[in-house]
Amino acid sequence: MTLTNALIGRRLKEAREASGLTQETAAEVVGVPRAAIAHIEAGNRSVSTLELHEFSKLYRRPIEWFLSATPEEDDTLLAILYRDALGLAGDPRAKADVERYLDICREGMFLEQLLDGTTRAAIPYYEIPSPTSAAEAAEQGELIAAQERDRLALGDAPISDLPDLLLSQGIWAATAELPETLSGVFFNDRSVGMAILVRWVEAYARQRFSFAHEFAHALLDKNQRVTVTLAESASTDYVETRANAFAAALLLPAGGVRTLLSKLDKGAPARRETPVYQPATEKAIEANRRAIAGSQELTYRDVAILAHHFGVSYPAAAYRLRGLDIVTRPKLDALLKDSESGRLYLSIIGLEPRQSASRLRGMPEELTGRVAHLALEAHRRGKISRGRLLDVCEKLGIKGKELLSLPEPTKAA
Repeated sequence: MTLTNALIGRRLKEAREASGLTQETAAEVVGVPRAAIAHIEAGNRSVSTLELHEFSKLYRRPIEWFLSATPEEDDTLLAILYRDALGLAGDPRAKADVERYLDICREGMFLEQLLDGTTRAAIPYYEIPSPTSAAEAAEQGELIAAQERDRLALGDAPISDLPDLLLSQGIWAATAELPETLSGVFFNDRSVGMAILVRWVEAYARQRFSFAHEFAHALLDKNQRVTVTLAESASTDYVETRANAFAAALLLPAGGVRTLLSKLDKGAPARRETPVYQPATEKAIEANRRAIAGSQELTYRDVAILAHHFGVSYPAAAYRLRGLDIVTRPKLDALLKDSESGRLYLSIIGLEPRQSASRLRGMPEELTGRVAHLALEAHRRGKISRGRLLDVCEKLGIKGKELLSLPEPTKAA
């Protein structure tokens, strides 16, 4: 197939629409008029090398993808992943880790369907338009996070185990040795179901944020088979901005943040005016209370306590306070400068991270345990052979012979 302006334009349009971006946004980032984007996508105008480089970064596709003259695209799940996940195809260890995870997900899907023939638990799909500004992205993320907290009956409490929560929603979740260019990947494919991978070398709090971020893609962007989250996304990638806003609001609910600050006697106005209604006079008595001087000042100690309570990083907690309009921009800058002091403070008072990063390295026991349970049940029902069960256990890193040596369940009299 001859490489033409029309073919390149068609691929540029496909990549833009898959990224949820408008022609206006693409034009702003690349630095050309919107009409130029329309002409390029229609094949009426050639694209320069510099412009193609900018499109590549914006749409998160390698330049080769736009310039390939091959008429047939390999649409297998791994082919899509290696095409979109920059740096993954050239990293043998990361590839092996990812492929092992997807293999386990396939086993889980196969066993679930073998046992009862039903599909996995269904999560809501919020059909809202792609955001066209950072403000709209933030509003959408905050709104959907609040609705999900209500649906999941989480209240304002911290989420103790995100992989377990995701598994309960029919989403496989684990960590993998992803290259430093990536922070997470969301899959939605019939062969593996819905699945999330995040980079295991990140700190525990960062992993939690990545899990929540990919959960947003599962809820809002599951029309795509693979959604790749780069470690550093463009400021104009409003779909990623929305997912970040969702993650912050899911992990740090507004009500929970304010309640904790109230318990610390922080974050309230320096002066409180409470009118007390008097039925006899149909008037009110003003009950005024001033806070003790300096008691309302938020410090890095308070932010550190907030971060520890909700299992997030210190910067995530600080930015959330700004997002809730609890601190000003200058105060946020001051708090961020004290990030290391906040970490040392928690260490000194004995509040180490609730869960070490090693706990979330590789396949969480919730995932491997679930697949092992499915395999053992399938074997008990005669759906799979002993050898097949042992193969599954080997993939999971479980001692299959010990599993088979367990006594049979006691039957009721």
